[in-house]
Amino acid sequence: MKSSIITFLSAVFLLCSASWLNGQERYRIDNIVRALKAKDCMTAVELLPEVKDINFRDAYGGTLLMHASLNGCNELVKALLERGAKTDLRSNDGFTALHMASRNGYPEIVKVLLAKGADVNILTNKKATALYLAAQNGHTDIIKLLYEKGSNIDALAEGEFSPLFIASQNGHFDAVRFLAENSADLEFSTSRGATALFIASTSGNLEIVEYLLQKGANIEAKTSRGATPLFTASQEGQSRIVKLLLEKGADINMKTNDGMTPLAAATRRDHLETVKELLARGADPDIRSEQGFAPIHMAAELGYAEIVRLLLRKGTIDLRANNGATALMYAAKEGKVETAGLLLDNGADANIQSSDGYSALYVAVQNGHTEIVNMLLKKVKNPDMMTSDGFTPLMIASQKGSAEIAAMLVDRGANINLQNNEGATALMIASAYGFSHIVKLLLDNGADISRKTNDGKAAVDLALNDDIKNMILNAKKD
Repeated sequence: MKSSIITFLSAVFLLCSASWLNGQERYRIDNIVRALKAKDCMTAVELLPEVKDINFRDAYGGTLLMHASLNGCNELVKALLERGAKTDLRSNDGFTALHMASRNGYPEIVKVLLAKGADVNILTNKKATALYLAAQNGHTDIIKLLYEKGSNIDALAEGEFSPLFIASQNGHFDAVRFLAENSADLEFSTSRGATALFIASTSGNLEIVEYLLQKGANIEAKTSRGATPLFTASQEGQSRIVKLLLEKGADINMKTNDGMTPLAAATRRDHLETVKELLARGADPDIRSEQGFAPIHMAAELGYAEIVRLLLRKGTIDLRANNGATALMYAAKEGKVETAGLLLDNGADANIQSSDGYSALYVAVQNGHTEIVNMLLKKVKNPDMMTSDGFTPLMIASQKGSAEIAAMLVDRGANINLQNNEGATALMIASAYGFSHIVKLLLDNGADISRKTNDGKAAVDLALNDDIKNMILNAKKD
């Protein structure tokens, strides 16, 4: 029994001693790391002799060699390597000292690590090589060092991003040039089909786009959604790149899988200068997407008056979407006063109805856009244009409680007693929804209280409250 207790106490003592020693080592290493972060390389080197375990790892898996490489302390890197620091240990994120020096741009440290046999093709947890990280940050001198040591120039980070792709995205021209001149694959694409040329066009890196085209990059390479470099440049408003791509023969009227053109993409994002460039070079403004939307519809709906003005010079003002709607209808629906006025001033037909019978007037009333309603009432021939379910603008105004608009429609001669497909009149609808001001307006203007719905109900039967019911009954007495 006594010997068992002694054995147990000895084990506890050894464990505590190890923990204490480990804590001391961590303290010494923390002092060095603090010096490195303060860019005090000399102090870091002076503190090194106190460290016993040269490959000690912190909570993140980092070693002193990694910290020295990360912070550019060449002297400490050399001292650590002389004491046997391991070059290929990985942090919890999979980074080695070589990854850190390559990412942060320390070519002298990279040289030292390579001379000690650091593995150039070890991957981080996100599958990035040191060369990829150097390309990502534009460290061309380091890319060259790694390439000369056999690093795979086309190794894909995260399984899809090549060094050339990331350098093109981030605008590192010298890195792009070195990679391309050393046979990097220009047509490697991401899981969505984006090439280096595509991402350079997206990011607005003109010099890189021009260089990649000179090297033979495919100008019409499409992503999985069918977008080309010209499409993405147009979408992002990269006018100079759009101009360059068009000069190099890019298809100006190409369509994505959903039928969007570069002009449509530029229009949707309100890139006025890009729209000007595309139209000047012959883009067709009347091409519609799979849903039937043309640039004129988008610009009108979004209220881009200047773009509408440009499109009207070359496009069809009353072009219809798949649902039969026109640009004027979209402007009216969204309350875009300036755009609607511009369309009307240029001859847009306010009398057109969509396949469901909706007119610009109807949707303006439906959405409460009083100013546009006023504009349209001056243009329409018939204020009672019905939808496919028999609703007139006055009926929808009565349903929405838009008293001012209802009065405007009545003044314009709207037929108060028309009935929809269910037999309801504007009076019945206003009564059912409880809009007493509209009920009074309609009664004062001769609404027929005797009319009934298809199931035999009159306005008085549908009245939401007693006040409205009494208004109707009093009108009957009169």
